Amino acid sequence: MHCGKQCGKQVHNSETTPQPQLAFEDFKVGQAFRSPCKTLTMELIRRYADVSGDKNPIHLDPEFAKKTPFRGTIAHGTLLAAMASGFAYEEGLLGPNILALESSSEKFLQPARPHDRIFAEVTIASADPSAGKRYGRVVWDTLVYKEVDSQSPVLLVKIEWTTLMFKQAFLPKTRTL
Repeated sequence: MHCGKQCGKQVHNSETTPQPQLAFEDFKVGQAFRSPCKTLTMELIRRYADVSGDKNPIHLDPEFAKKTPFRGTIAHGTLLAAMASGFAYEEGLLGPNILALESSSEKFLQPARPHDRIFAEVTIASADPSAGKRYGRVVWDTLVYKEVDSQSPVLLVKIEWTTLMFKQAFLPKTRTL
């Protein structure tokens, strides 16, 4: 399994999205999506540490990190979860079509390191149209992997998101890039 080209589109404001937004009715249980790969960089890890305030030296200090059981710098697990959310946004799965994120649960299985190539697979686990008149409830099973040359990808994080998603008639108007 090899990564394709990275998505080069950027979101400039909340009224502009990289892809047309999908409504609740567009999703079916079992439907799966795979993101393109992105390379995890030390710069991204540093920026995440600055934003999150988590400046644990396991993430930022290679000399310190070499002396730990991980034997090197690792990314924040929550950075990988944030990247998965970003992947879903870039593909039009999450964005203005989401009224609310009700819950998020992560299980961190393996570390990721600078230069790892990361991708996510998102599967619709359940879709409940009776959650509200304007929205349905969607549960997403999200798996974050790192690509390993000529081997099966390595599963890093399991995530479950529960969202309230607008139905087609109530989907906010957005512009695509």
